[in-house]
Amino acid sequence: MAQINMSTRAATFASKRNRAAGLGDTRPTFRRLGVIVGKLRRDLCLPSSARLGVELECSYKTIQRDINLLRDFFGYPLEYDARKYHYKLAGPLPKAVL
Repeated sequence: MAQINMSTRAATFASKRNRAAGLGDTRPTFRRLGVIVGKLRRDLCLPSSARLGVELECSYKTIQRDINLLRDFFGYPLEYDARKYHYKLAGPLPKAVL
């Protein structure tokens, strides 16, 4: 995993280099969604998209797309808390979860 103090841009480029060298994940979306859902189950909220992007070695926009996928397609009740800069569960988890 990337170091937390690595910038989002550096993490994105590191991930692209690893995938180009054949060292990357072949299913990065599923891995990211699994980590995001695990954090939701454990903490009931997510850190900022930028912080998750650094942790998962992708851009914050990719994390935002993943969160939209969880909310819109899988039915996760997620709300954004603008004061704390994080997403949190606004209700119970759906029956069919990742």
